[in-house]
Amino acid sequence: MVLCVTSISFFGCHFKKEIATDAKEKTKEQDWATQIQALRDGRTDSIEITESVVTDTQFKDLLEQGDLRRLILDQGAITAASTPTLGTLKKLVLVKLRNCPLTDKAASVFRELESLQFLNVPQAEFSASGLKALAGHPNLRQLRISGTLLDDDACRLFTELPELRFLHLIGPKITAVGIEHLTKIEKLQSLYIDDCPAPDAAWEVFFKSRPDVHVHLDQHHLDRDPAKHAHPDTE
Repeated sequence: MVLCVTSISFFGCHFKKEIATDAKEKTKEQDWATQIQALRDGRTDSIEITESVVTDTQFKDLLEQGDLRRLILDQGAITAASTPTLGTLKKLVLVKLRNCPLTDKAASVFRELESLQFLNVPQAEFSASGLKALAGHPNLRQLRISGTLLDDDACRLFTELPELRFLHLIGPKITAVGIEHLTKIEKLQSLYIDDCPAPDAAWEVFFKSRPDVHVHLDQHHLDRDPAKHAHPDTE
């Protein structure tokens, strides 16, 4: 069975849901070895492991599997040791790696994966240095990252992702200066920031500059967000 993705819901209410070509619900996850064999046989272009941990040793099975387009590991736990293997997966469009403590070295590898559009690495520790290596990526549309290394300089570098539309930052250490940098992401449509108190004045500036951007702060709309919409379950 081949799965294809038109778009992905990485976070929040503003994102479209993932669509699979097979209408049947998947009732039981296939194990790593089975999915790897299907990939090698050309029966899929997707690896999705949601229930079990994948180690760096196992991850080497993906080396040179150039037809892989969609990679989801929800339980981790690959590390920076797996970045050389990641670098060989040139056709990746979607990457979701939860509980994977990746570093700036991985950011530079993702820059070389020019087909990549959706990147969700919420436990990665990218700094401004790593994001500088990622800058200029031609197709990256959605980005979800976290960490206290994300500062005002990092926010400035997001403006160097020309196709960036959806951004989720978890636990960044940014000030009003960083919020102002975010107003300059030309194609930004949706911004989520969690665990980062910023002064009200910074958001006033943001909304004045970018009333078109949908904003969630700690998973909630701000009352003064001109782009907010109703949530049937909460509002």
